Amino acid sequence: MVEIINTNAVYIPSLDGKDIYISNSLDPKNGYRLKNKTGNLNLSRFINSLDYSLDLIKMRQVHKSLFPVANAEQLETVFSFDEKGNEYDEVHSRGKEYSCQVINVTFKYSNKEFNRVRGSYYIRFGYRIDDLVFDDCIAWDDGEIVGVQTGEKVNNPVDAEELPYFIFKDGMYRAKDNIKTCNNVADIRSDIYENGFVCEGIKYVRFKRSSGSSRVGKCLFINERLYNAMHEWEMCGIQVDEGQDIDLAALEPYIALTLSSIIDTIEIKPENILVVDDYKSVFHERAIATRLVDGQLVSKPEDVEISNSIWDGQSLMDRSLFGEYSNKGMLLLRARFFKSCCFNANIQQWFVDHGIKKVSQLNGYTRAKKIEDVKLITTPSSIKYLKFGTLDHWLDTLETTFGVVKYEKKTHFFDGRMVQTHYQLINTLQMTYEEVEQFIKPSLDYARMIKTDPAVLRHQISYQYQSPDDTFYTKAVTSKNDIIYRLLGMNDRFAKTKMYRNFCNDLIKSFIKNLRCGHVLVRGNYSTLCGNPIEMLKMSIGQFDGSSIIERDTVHCEMFESGKELLGSRSPHVTIGNILVTRNVIRPEIARYMNPTNEIVYVNSIQENLLERLSGADFDSDTMLLTDNEILVTAAKRNYDNFPVPTKLVESAKRNRRYTNREKADLDIKTSVNKIGEIINLSQELNSILWDRINKGASIDDVMELYCDISQLDVMSNLEIDSAKRENPANNTRELQLLKKKYDVRDKKNRHVRPLFFKYIDGYKGYRDDYHVYLEDGEEFTKLCKTDKFKEAQEIKNNSENKIVVERGRMSYKMHRTSMDYLQKCINRIYVKSSSVFIPYATESNQGLSYVLLPTKDNKENSNCEKHTKGKDKSSQMEHLFIDLISDAKKEIQTIWESDEYTSKQKRELAYQIKENCASELLKIKVNETTMRNILSSLEENHPDIARYLFFTLSHSVRGFMLSCLHRVIQESIEPVDVLQEDTNGDIYIYDFKYLKVHGQKEEYNLCFENQIEFAEYVRGFIEKYGIRQDWLATQLEIDKAILGRFLSVDSHESMSKANCFNLLSFIKKYKEGMKWLELV
Repeated sequence: MVEIINTNAVYIPSLDGKDIYISNSLDPKNGYRLKNKTGNLNLSRFINSLDYSLDLIKMRQVHKSLFPVANAEQLETVFSFDEKGNEYDEVHSRGKEYSCQVINVTFKYSNKEFNRVRGSYYIRFGYRIDDLVFDDCIAWDDGEIVGVQTGEKVNNPVDAEELPYFIFKDGMYRAKDNIKTCNNVADIRSDIYENGFVCEGIKYVRFKRSSGSSRVGKCLFINERLYNAMHEWEMCGIQVDEGQDIDLAALEPYIALTLSSIIDTIEIKPENILVVDDYKSVFHERAIATRLVDGQLVSKPEDVEISNSIWDGQSLMDRSLFGEYSNKGMLLLRARFFKSCCFNANIQQWFVDHGIKKVSQLNGYTRAKKIEDVKLITTPSSIKYLKFGTLDHWLDTLETTFGVVKYEKKTHFFDGRMVQTHYQLINTLQMTYEEVEQFIKPSLDYARMIKTDPAVLRHQISYQYQSPDDTFYTKAVTSKNDIIYRLLGMNDRFAKTKMYRNFCNDLIKSFIKNLRCGHVLVRGNYSTLCGNPIEMLKMSIGQFDGSSIIERDTVHCEMFESGKELLGSRSPHVTIGNILVTRNVIRPEIARYMNPTNEIVYVNSIQENLLERLSGADFDSDTMLLTDNEILVTAAKRNYDNFPVPTKLVESAKRNRRYTNREKADLDIKTSVNKIGEIINLSQELNSILWDRINKGASIDDVMELYCDISQLDVMSNLEIDSAKRENPANNTRELQLLKKKYDVRDKKNRHVRPLFFKYIDGYKGYRDDYHVYLEDGEEFTKLCKTDKFKEAQEIKNNSENKIVVERGRMSYKMHRTSMDYLQKCINRIYVKSSSVFIPYATESNQGLSYVLLPTKDNKENSNCEKHTKGKDKSSQMEHLFIDLISDAKKEIQTIWESDEYTSKQKRELAYQIKENCASELLKIKVNETTMRNILSSLEENHPDIARYLFFTLSHSVRGFMLSCLHRVIQESIEPVDVLQEDTNGDIYIYDFKYLKVHGQKEEYNLCFENQIEFAEYVRGFIEKYGIRQDWLATQLEIDKAILGRFLSVDSHESMSKANCFNLLSFIKKYKEGMKWLELV
């Protein structure tokens, strides 16, 4: 029997420490309640996921050994369950998988005397909202106020003395900011780390946290019954006693390596591994050296000693181990205390070519008996275990299953041939206005084409416009892209609808927003760094002499022609000294002994300050933006030798801590203070000042002190990123304050002045959503108040006898002579002025969605008045059903988005779930094509917002298939449309590519069967092949079991509705796709 491997992510509860602390104080036995009043688990709390990982694989095994039989009455005995609360079954369950075995805990809020609950209620600590009765927005207990409802009208307000933390304003109570704190966030974290907590009667204890989670203050807690077995496994034989001194900052992220999300597993045996020594290339170079002097960072130009670990975090793996990934250039692997980027190499070919026939000829440590066994060459830098134990001990405890985290990927743009720049890169280059205009022109030309040609718009959204670094990218329209793409493929009529016009405008706004944030498409990609691989092969046979076949200032990348000059930049990018200018040289040795792809770049760090130039890079899967864009390369060369590389000479000292939960809490408190965003933003403000001064005539010497401060920010960013695995010896908070004060510029209203381009970035990030009201008195300005409502600010201005000025946001913005500000000017001059360009169909672009659906034969020939009237009545009934369902869903989603209880990501998850549930309910409404057309037409006229929501919901796939009532309507409206086809002889230019416009083929959505008898035979074959029960299939599709039985009966040949047939075919296709592994077996 073939074992079914469950690769699901498991959704787990996410709770804040404050809520846990309060609930455990009120009810120590049962603790926090995940169940609602009906006894069902509140799935809206399950907003975090435990991804498929080595940890999750082990956890399933441990739970199965402790609880062989699940009991639905005892929550901890059920590892996971489905949306209906039934135990999750890998074969038959569908939808999301949920588990209570692990809980994600955030630490955002302190416990106050009155805590906010359910949006508008404030409950005194020690009381539960469900136990209180509110009268006129106040809950009392023995003469004391224990609950206050805010935001609702009050008839008889209580005396102000009785409500010290609230004010009565505009007929309702409002909370003040001064509510007394009973327990701060640090106290709550320490308490929960040390004592654990109870949730639904189950005791939870601290489990672990990843480096990423630690930076945002999150930590996982696990069912206490599972902890001992999981902890013994994760420690991999390392014995650490409670209270023992240990490098806790290093240990914590290393035991969490197995939490990393994986896409697959591969098998590597201990005898396959050869461990060679790491190698450090030591040399001297002029650099901006940052040191820690008397507790403060100091940066200045110096001749310094550079030490590069040339294979840090890197391994070479023979192609034979890559299996189905043999066409990939690298695999990032995880195992217990092992993290390495394994590059695809021909190790055995190397041995053959160099006469290596015996293990004794190798240079390093291996347990291989035959030379053919050696498949992985690694170094101690990848084996984190060696910080705490021996290599032999690690190999003794090594499990052969390694997790595959990822492989290199193409970008989303133009089949991986283009990459997006970012504002940090553009703003560190000295470009003239004319160069920026030339740089941005292809993108603005493309924007105009998108606006005027539906074929180009369809081409654009086919690439799912999104960024590997989507910090500023708005995903507001991408959720609609797939549906719009299909509608554009239906017929030319969609381009004449109001929806198309609105979508086109939204897409263009999103496109221009990306440009304003520096996301400009250029030829290139993100390439994974592989360091000196041939030298690593030489080291394995003892022939490495310290020299490199990759010459200084060159790289090897298959993406570009040999001889091309390239620009490289790694994120986070801080300054001009972090930009790499290099030349691509294709080398035959790499082509023979490595297996390159376009997304791998082979580099040299021997006698070359490459790693510091790339902002502290290593080779454990770090990527670099690479481009041959001539404008960017020319700008980078302009100052390449003027500004030395920022170099970190601040060593993160190893600090031993006692192995206790209190020490873990203290470490995580320090780690959760993350300043990386502030550091990068300040660096770009200072870069703008630097270029502004130079462009106004300052010399390099004049700005060198400023450049040293920017270089210090680069070092601070490295220290901040590394703080999750080693404690930061510098005080980044203080250093930031000193630099901000040094370069602070204020306007007359005492607002901090930033470069102009930040006006747009701040606006997109929501930092300019408030309004500040000032009293103007000659040259003096006095701030009166702040409000988040523009109307309220305007009322203050209009009702005042004094001169009032209203400003949006708390910052001021000023034009600097810098590339990013030039870019804004170019967009304003070239695009905004020409945004009124003629759009074909503009005079007709006000049609409703039903205009896309071509008239059917039934519509044309329906002349029976009585029949028509009955159909209209039925449509009206259905219409009200749709309106009620969608209105309720929209209200729920609005409530979620207005809540302060969830993060943006959590809100998106919850909103998506509500839409899915709504779609599932709509699926249950039986409606034919004619009725669907009538409903859409009527709703568009009377409820356009409901119509849009309905159309998108019905077009969206639900449980794997499209709702077939609309599916069939769409099929009957398909006509060929114009599409773009890439062709070297094309006359349409998009960036560097040529296209022809051709009349596309009609896109079919037919069942592709002659009749239902033939289709029934196909379904019977599917059922027999996969051993599926008819009743189970009927339940999954929500088809009446008797109807499905008669349809599949060889004797009856009874037909089934078109909707059911479409759903059945879609389900079969999805099921077969999910069972491909069986074909492989």
